[in-house]
Amino acid sequence: MYNLTIVIPSYNEKKLFNIIKKLKKKNILIIDDGSKIKISKQIAVSNKVSIIRNNKNKGYEYSLLKGLGIAVKNSKYILTMDADGEHLCSNINKFYNFTKKNKIDLLIGSRSRFNRFSEKLLSLLFSIKYNIKDPISGFKIYNSAKLQEIIKKNKFKNNFLIDLLKIFIDNKHIVKSYNIKSSKNNFRKSSFSNFITNIKILSLIKYL
Repeated sequence: MYNLTIVIPSYNEKKLFNIIKKLKKKNILIIDDGSKIKISKQIAVSNKVSIIRNNKNKGYEYSLLKGLGIAVKNSKYILTMDADGEHLCSNINKFYNFTKKNKIDLLIGSRSRFNRFSEKLLSLLFSIKYNIKDPISGFKIYNSAKLQEIIKKNKFKNNFLIDLLKIFIDNKHIVKSYNIKSSKNNFRKSSFSNFITNIKILSLIKYL
């Protein structure tokens, strides 16, 4: 049983390799979401690094849930982070220690900057209602025991796992936000892609 497993979904993210180098002593589970070049050819699998590959690209949420479902079986806590370099590895230890010290069931890393106005608006609304900032942040840490109970009883949709967060809140589990520093993410420049993403994010207001 590991104390902490870091789950990282990745699809053609070159920055993943630098992240792995910085996490040498951490237990890592990578979900390769059908990348064009197999991650296992670039990163050596070891006792600390496991790689599960989707046969085809199935999306961020699918990969994240798959990683959570695997890690929950042999780890006390699970930390999720993105593979694009937005989340700084330097946040991990204090984030994890804060979770354990305060016996938190779900801790959400509130980023220091947002890529989209829709993210800012959603964060503001969730902060007002639940005192939870940045609900769609990919940098989160879960109490595995509580997470496993929820996964067994529920199905989740393609919605940044907001429904998973909402279940934690509704079940009266301890959910908190924690300010983290974030690097300047490579913003996707496709205007159509960004439009679709903004619509998807704004649709999450229904969970308020």
